[in-house]
Amino acid sequence: MDTQQWQAVKRLFGEALELPADQRSAWLESACPVAAIREEVLSLLDEYSQSGDFLEHPEPAANALLEDLFSSVQPGQTIGPWKLVREIGRGGMGVVFEAVRDGGDFQARFALKLIRAGLVTPHLIERFRFERRILSRLAHPGIAALLDGGTAGNGLPYLVMEFVEGTPIDQWCRERRLGVRQRVELMIEVCRAVQHAHERLVIHRDLKPGNIFVTPEGRPKLLDFGIAKVLADDLGATPEATRTGMYVLTPDYAGPEQISGAPATTATDVYSLGVLLYVLLSGSRPYELAGLPPLEAMRRVLESDPRPPSDVAPPESRALLRGDLDQIVLKCMRKDPAGRYSSAAALLHDLESWLAGRPVSAVPPSWQYRLARWVRRNRTMAAALAALAVSIFAGGVATAWQAREAHLARGRAEQRALEIQQLSRSLVFELHSILNRLPGSTEARALLLDRAMKFFDGAVRTAGNDARLLLELGEGYRRLGNVLGSSFSNNLGRQEEALQSFKKGLAAVAAARRLKPLSYDSLRAHSGLLVEAGLAAVSMDRRQEAEQYAGQLEAVIGEIDTRIPQTPETRSLAATNRSQLAMILSALKQREKAMELYRQALAGYASLPPEEASKPGNLSQQAFAHKRLGALLIAENLAEAEKHYLQALALDRRLIESDPSDPDQRYNITFALSDLGLISRERGNLDSSLRYFSEAAAIRDKFYEADPNSVRILLGVTNVHCQLATVQARLARFSEARREGALCEKFARELASLDKRGSSCGRGPMAMLYSAEVAVEQAARTASPARIRFASEATGVLARAERESSACPQPFPGFPEKAAGLRKRLAQLSQ
Repeated sequence: MDTQQWQAVKRLFGEALELPADQRSAWLESACPVAAIREEVLSLLDEYSQSGDFLEHPEPAANALLEDLFSSVQPGQTIGPWKLVREIGRGGMGVVFEAVRDGGDFQARFALKLIRAGLVTPHLIERFRFERRILSRLAHPGIAALLDGGTAGNGLPYLVMEFVEGTPIDQWCRERRLGVRQRVELMIEVCRAVQHAHERLVIHRDLKPGNIFVTPEGRPKLLDFGIAKVLADDLGATPEATRTGMYVLTPDYAGPEQISGAPATTATDVYSLGVLLYVLLSGSRPYELAGLPPLEAMRRVLESDPRPPSDVAPPESRALLRGDLDQIVLKCMRKDPAGRYSSAAALLHDLESWLAGRPVSAVPPSWQYRLARWVRRNRTMAAALAALAVSIFAGGVATAWQAREAHLARGRAEQRALEIQQLSRSLVFELHSILNRLPGSTEARALLLDRAMKFFDGAVRTAGNDARLLLELGEGYRRLGNVLGSSFSNNLGRQEEALQSFKKGLAAVAAARRLKPLSYDSLRAHSGLLVEAGLAAVSMDRRQEAEQYAGQLEAVIGEIDTRIPQTPETRSLAATNRSQLAMILSALKQREKAMELYRQALAGYASLPPEEASKPGNLSQQAFAHKRLGALLIAENLAEAEKHYLQALALDRRLIESDPSDPDQRYNITFALSDLGLISRERGNLDSSLRYFSEAAAIRDKFYEADPNSVRILLGVTNVHCQLATVQARLARFSEARREGALCEKFARELASLDKRGSSCGRGPMAMLYSAEVAVEQAARTASPARIRFASEATGVLARAERESSACPQPFPGFPEKAAGLRKRLAQLSQ
């Protein structure tokens, strides 16, 4: 039935309801000449008269003559060999008691199901017996098992199942605040159970949270096959036994074919699984039917399409749902059963593919999509992939570029710019975005983007007055600079080349701003490059240059505040820029101004609408501002600093839960953990300090294993293992402390070999001081003569560190003070 016919059905059904029941049929004969439409309306009228409002009152009217038949069934009574303990639930046609075997093991609990009082009819008795026969053919750990069945003294059937102690699946997920991956893993288990039923030609037809309990061990169990259907008549089912009127459906989870009265198939269960997945992932139902008139509720399910789950999910989950999971859910819920997954097993396969990072069948294939998924699940082959990409870029791009140049010289300037834009996007931006999310790809990305530099330089020369292309090239230079020497991401420590790349990006953006001085995109690109250039200058001890970039950034923030329309997006950009300007000023020792800017940034984020403030990018920036402000407060107010770090840690955990595959988020949390370790140590809480540092070290060590040539990662592992050496020593765990001290020194020397800045030479000697500190601490806690041995060891390590440091152009920051403190302690021990 098409939409136009259905509109006629709705109109005629509504008009017929206005008439007395005995006049409706005759009126319909004259009002509707189309037999198919007339029969559909008559069917709806018949259903309406039998069941009333099936959406608001899902159970049939009570049979008064039989109302008291089971009213005397109470806990304590026996039915067959089973003793009833308590009522634990009621369904569409049955009441369920907890039961024990009479005279048997009272520790073993069972569930005994009876027909509900008032609903005893020949049809329901047959239906109940049919459920028992269905359950007898199902044996799966994800389905509540049938253990016994029989006939009570009054001749009515009962069945006994395993007692499932658990919680409805949606409630289970909410109460435990499960992440998206954990919810998908639960759904995979549900799909296995449903597929088992389908393979035995059984359709459940009422899959919903209340019929899927999760046990304390975390295993989902399917319950209640009371309205199930078989696909073959080998169970001795009568037509009445397999017929289910609409009044027993759960409309929110029922497939369109169930709503319209068409036959149910395995695709019907797939639809319900899709609704269940929608609810678990988004926290909302695809159709809000509560309180709607029956016809309107039917219309919504039959005619309207649900929004993607990511549109209605909590902000922290949207990024993870967008794309594959959205498409998986929507494929399950297609109106046409033929468009859904062919089976629960097919759905299960796509969910497993999503967990493993493989392509899913619900998403139309494209080379970008398949490459992204291949990279995600083959991380160890990143270098080979990147090498291939580089060879393609080096050879193919050069050839393509020359061919296009020859062609473009004959075309219009606009067409030339468009071709350049397409080439740069397809061969640089998209491929880099894939590699950027891959741990262990720092050198691969650098190699690719080194080859890209000439391409960018040539593209800038031919960009003309295309502001959009100039901005894209500015972004390309920024990405290249990040790989070479960023303060925010994995890099090769090539700061001078990074700064030159940022400067080229600034030149491209300046050209774009001459064309579009106050566009949001140009202001965002300009401020982003000023931040990168300012931090690069700071890292190279170019104070005057860094101050110039900071001044320019402050001017851009002023333009954002006063010269463009104020929207949540622009206010968010201003808050982010204030936070990043504060970072530059903090490095330039302008502490008070930096603290004020961090506070302004946090106030700016707090003023945003919730949907803007909770975007992953803004959550990440808020966490960053809390960390940096906390770092500035450590020297004067440990309690206030700890408060900011705890807020940052909570935001970081939220971001990781929303996208566990994002390496940046997983690494960023280590900064909050490490500084909370420092604060806890200073406050004397060494156990908490050890816990924080150990969690940070576990994360950073994994990044080091994947990418040992990243300066940023080497900085991280060096610092955290040095701090762990101190904490372990203070806890008198000296074997662990010595191991951490050795790691600290190892990583520091690797870092010095990569990081060519002037102060980097002193990293090795500085790391040696942590080993000396361990020996000093052990000497202080040991009686003579062992004390002399440990003190002598510390003296020797300290002397070597001072000799190595003196050979460097300058001492590492903090080295003289730490060395002097250790000498003072050694002098005290010798007294």
